Amino acid sequence: MTEEEKKHQKELWKLDRIQARREEWEKIRKLGAGARIQYFWDYYKFVLVIIAGAALAVWLVFNVILGMRTEFLLYVCVLNSEELDPDVEHLQEAYVRSRGGVEGMQEIVLDSSIYVNPDAAGTTQHDVAVTMKIAAYVGAGKVDAFLAPPYVTQYEQKNGMYQPLEGLLTTEEIRELGAAGCLYYADEPETESPSAMEYETQPVTGGRQDSGAKDGAYALNTQPSDGSHIYAVRVDQAGVIGQYPIYADAEVWFGLIGNAPHTEEAMRFLHFLLGKGS
Repeated sequence: MTEEEKKHQKELWKLDRIQARREEWEKIRKLGAGARIQYFWDYYKFVLVIIAGAALAVWLVFNVILGMRTEFLLYVCVLNSEELDPDVEHLQEAYVRSRGGVEGMQEIVLDSSIYVNPDAAGTTQHDVAVTMKIAAYVGAGKVDAFLAPPYVTQYEQKNGMYQPLEGLLTTEEIRELGAAGCLYYADEPETESPSAMEYETQPVTGGRQDSGAKDGAYALNTQPSDGSHIYAVRVDQAGVIGQYPIYADAEVWFGLIGNAPHTEEAMRFLHFLLGKGS
């Protein structure tokens, strides 16, 4: 076959493919909506599966790369919010504005998805999921601080979750906050900050029940004693967090995680909640 004949043969094949496509689309055009969907599924399902798989792979790679490039400046777990849809987003935005914004791929996160039940036996599916999530986050050094009502704050301190705050608060702050009853004093816990496999879900014991506290919350000890340390700061009385429907009228305490990766930023957030700017 000469070059001219080969060229002519290719042209014929091309015309045949064009004609076949035209006939196929004309057939599809005459079908109803349901029949069209069935037609595409019958003849192109493998192509659609391949396309969907490729799109998923691209999405996963994109998110992995995005996650690697994202610089978390602060990660706070807002535990046991009393609202069905806690407005942590606007609180987060207010803090970002107060600190002058963030740059590029930097991110500040307030996560209100976790509800801890100190009185649970730790055997339900929800309890196990909560345990694994907190343990994974803390064990990986992702979380900086917890915001929580008193009974959860006491529970997490007894689990060894928090670090003492004496070295991070000024003498003047300790004096002012202590006089206002906004410092939680406790002895060192028997357990250290838990790893992903050691986080416990045991009922809180030894707490003093406050008859006026909401939902059976424990009244935290606000008086120092020999060997005690400051493990949390009450922040709701300052009025900042109360501007957002997150905890209603409940007490809210700030505790710094033992292995917090962004201690300086976490303390900056604490000062914001206390109404002391950025």
